[in-house]
Amino acid sequence: MMIEARWSNIDNAVDLTRNNHIISSDGGFLEDPTPSSKSGYSQVSAYYESPELEEFSEGFWDGAYISFIPGHEWWGNAGKITSSSPGRLEFEFDFPSGWLNFHKPSADDPFYIWGSYNALDAEKEWFFDTTGLEGDPYTLYFKPPGGTLENKTIQLKRRNQVFNLNDRSHIHVKNIEFFGSRIAMNSNSSYNIFDGITSEYGGHNQGISGWIAPPPIDIQGNNNQLINSRVGKTAGALTIAGNDHIIENNVFHDFGYVAASVSGIQAKGNPYNIKISQNTIFNSGEIAISATFKSSEITHNHIWNIGKQKTDIAAINAYNSGDVAGTEIAHNLIHDVWSYNDTAPHWGGYGIRLDGGGAPLGNSNYNIHNNIVFNTSSSSIGVWGIPETGENYDNSLINVENNTVDGTILLAEANKSHAGTKLLNNISRELKTVGHQNHVSQGKPYIPDGVIVEDNLFLNELENNFSGEDAGFPDGESLPKELFPLNDSGKVSLPFTSSSINIGNQTIGADQFLPGALILEEDLSNLVGVFNANNPEQLMITGLPLGRILPENVSIKVGETIQNSNCLNLIDLKGYSTSICELDQVSESIYLSLDGDSFTEINLAYKSVPEPSTVICLFIFGMIFMSKIFSHRGLRRSGISDNGSRKCEESEQVIPRNRSYH
Repeated sequence: MMIEARWSNIDNAVDLTRNNHIISSDGGFLEDPTPSSKSGYSQVSAYYESPELEEFSEGFWDGAYISFIPGHEWWGNAGKITSSSPGRLEFEFDFPSGWLNFHKPSADDPFYIWGSYNALDAEKEWFFDTTGLEGDPYTLYFKPPGGTLENKTIQLKRRNQVFNLNDRSHIHVKNIEFFGSRIAMNSNSSYNIFDGITSEYGGHNQGISGWIAPPPIDIQGNNNQLINSRVGKTAGALTIAGNDHIIENNVFHDFGYVAASVSGIQAKGNPYNIKISQNTIFNSGEIAISATFKSSEITHNHIWNIGKQKTDIAAINAYNSGDVAGTEIAHNLIHDVWSYNDTAPHWGGYGIRLDGGGAPLGNSNYNIHNNIVFNTSSSSIGVWGIPETGENYDNSLINVENNTVDGTILLAEANKSHAGTKLLNNISRELKTVGHQNHVSQGKPYIPDGVIVEDNLFLNELENNFSGEDAGFPDGESLPKELFPLNDSGKVSLPFTSSSINIGNQTIGADQFLPGALILEEDLSNLVGVFNANNPEQLMITGLPLGRILPENVSIKVGETIQNSNCLNLIDLKGYSTSICELDQVSESIYLSLDGDSFTEINLAYKSVPEPSTVICLFIFGMIFMSKIFSHRGLRRSGISDNGSRKCEESEQVIPRNRSYH
């Protein structure tokens, strides 16, 4: 996707982070808010200052738009610039009246400018002039990559919807690629199935017309399914309303690049009996999954690179959900939640959070168990107390059990009710409580009334719990690496065979599970098996689709012999996977099966490591680029940049079967 002209400049339209915004040095309201024409909103005049604005003359940005993430930075907005001068912008925007105190523009806010011909200064950028300020009205200006349109094709979005299933049911859509359009449903859409679809650039919005950008898929009604699909490069990912839906075995990636929109899998209203399982979800500006679904399952998902724009969020987040009737959050792998966490009120990113700050209903009746969480900028798991107005005020019905995390488990707002909350059999660095005047007593966390905290493994000592010394690791530096399986190459190892610890007769921590989207039958023919020359019985399987891994029950046939699978899945932070399988024997024919009955032969190649000399290195580059088994993506994965440069000592030779090189 080309980039709507903006400042500051970016290279990738869907990869917005806090760091590629301008950061304000000062900001605030120009005057008291006034009622907006939008119900429940206030109209506000505000300003930002920044040294980076000093280079622009008086009026340079007048009439342009600004996208910004103000104040507490957990939600963004967009407004129109009314006045600009060197070092300063003044603008107007609408915001929900009750939230203005949390989102007052201030110093340290990220923002960028768009909607102006003056921002058109870099390749890939475009500007659509509807008013004729720079020439004829309705003129599209574009700076193509490389500075020319020769040998290039330009595509423009033609329609907002590719499928409209309003008032339609029992429709199955399978194996169709959607580009730049949406799928719409309403409350009368039921028993529809989307299977094996691919949606890219399905929902774009700059946030000026409202907070929620239309997602590429809007599931409503009852008994609908989104399965075996991929949704990526979009402002929002998926919204869900209604009951009895299945969201399973999908890949969601590169979404939430517009600050003024909802990203991730988002609940609308209070959906009931929703299954969100076995999905791979990565690269998001804010949350990954809303957890306000009632009587639902959020299980076996692999989630990472979350919160790249906003802070005070979580990978799996609930807010004001009330009693969710036993919703289960289990067997999820969550890591690398990057949200900004510097000074208050920038609270960072959590792994799993039941957020009750200012929520009249609170959050209750959750079962959070057997999750693995590591590398978050705030607590791994956070549970907020329930106010007196909340549901289940005196009995939260919240169970947090058998989770393995490398950070803290937090009980927030301990002056509200946590009664009925159980923390059992977890592995965590420490238990932390905040929001109570006596929350620390002799170096130990305050346990709110009615909370059971037993048989957890904390590095700090806590009565009725195990300490690090009980498990043989007295401090955080000695936590077993296999509990948090990010290896030195930036790959995550799956499954987690050592994720729990036995202490006496007590087993604590998460059990073994395999999270994330699995390959499909049609993927098998595209796989490539690479034998390790130094270990011929070790087979590396590549060519897996983005975000997908081999299932536990994959069957391998070596020649005519079927053997039990013994494969280790590795997935890097860009979503590309490899699997390392140990074979009982070597054969020139390798077959895989997902059902143990129907087998597909995969392509084979052989790997060897050359001598590290410049001549050999250059020769290998030529062979690699000639090889059909490498795509452009694969070259990047193997460490070769787009211009073909690579350190010789890192190179390896991959030779397809039935070819020879001399």
